[in-house]
Amino acid sequence: MIIEEFSFGNFWSFKEMQSLNMTAAKIKPKHDTLDEKNTFLPSEESKQHLLKSKAIYGANSSGKSNVVKALVTFIRIVQHSVKDGDILAMVAPFQLSTETENAPTFFQLIFWKEGIKYRYGFESTNTEILSEWLYVTPNIRELPYFIREGNDIIDIDKTNYKEGQKIISLIGDDDGGNEIFRNNSLFLSSVASFGFAKLSKKIIKAIRSISVISGLGRGGIYNLAAKVIEEEEKNSDYIVNLLKYADIAIEDLGVF
Repeated sequence: MIIEEFSFGNFWSFKEMQSLNMTAAKIKPKHDTLDEKNTFLPSEESKQHLLKSKAIYGANSSGKSNVVKALVTFIRIVQHSVKDGDILAMVAPFQLSTETENAPTFFQLIFWKEGIKYRYGFESTNTEILSEWLYVTPNIRELPYFIREGNDIIDIDKTNYKEGQKIISLIGDDDGGNEIFRNNSLFLSSVASFGFAKLSKKIIKAIRSISVISGLGRGGIYNLAAKVIEEEEKNSDYIVNLLKYADIAIEDLGVF
């Protein structure tokens, strides 16, 4: 799985829409190796290069960690909304404005899987899903596989998303009490809970495969860093020189 863009809005300290975009700028670098080493094409047909890495800089308490928190919230809701009726409690809108305190939070992920581009997202309060959508670009044109408003699927691609149509036929005109498709669970996750739903399962699995590693909260990261510094002098020298170049007043590193 390759992430192209993650967007969210009205979440924690962010009132407006924010996007973490991995699209490479269409500029020519002075040294060609910069593009060769730091960008790539997500598929053979794609003409848009993506970045291999990206950094977020900002002052303390400027919201950097809330960007990560938004991604974690998105992943967990996708993963657990069918089984956990309280998972939406993770959604926390921006509280310092009367315009947003009761408005839904927006999440959307654009990613590539096996050469195909997907755009999946939803809007939610901390109690219910208000809208949800899945767009897929199998070739050149982006196609809406399904669009949900409240508990109604207002548009579904009966040809390319047959598994979704099959679920619609099974639940019929339910009023929201059905345990498969509740107002606090995602339609995509609900469809994926059926054995025949191969596409939905693939999308859910791809999203679940995203690893969010926090260097501040995982002991394993401390141990790995200590091992790298202690056992490989060249790594230690490289890190120290990098920190000196950043001019953050660190002169040396050691393991204690």
